[in-house]
Amino acid sequence: MLEAIPGLGKLLDYFSRERHRRDDQMDSALAAIYAAANETKIYLARLEKTGRRKRKREEELARLWSKAAVPVRRFDADLADRCLLKSQYWVSPDRWDADDVTEKKLGIDAIYERARKLLFRK
Repeated sequence: MLEAIPGLGKLLDYFSRERHRRDDQMDSALAAIYAAANETKIYLARLEKTGRRKRKREEELARLWSKAAVPVRRFDADLADRCLLKSQYWVSPDRWDADDVTEKKLGIDAIYERARKLLFRK
């Protein structure tokens, strides 16, 4: 059948490769978000336990969130924007208050939920 329509086999192969490439990109984007979110949760748990901030760790979190924003932009611009804002938050957390975090949906649970929707999107 494929031989009956010249080029159809090549076209189907192309679409298959593109779908796999896009799936790989989505996996990378979600892995970056979950890595940033998990590292943030770990830091926050330690902060709650010890009461001591670690500026170096906060700077690492800022870099993780910024890195997560780049690949996710292809799939969810709002989530990418939230990742960038989360990065800005960790650059200078003292400049943000709880209302800012809530208004911009920067809480870990809100970001996890948005990423979860991408994870299970068909």
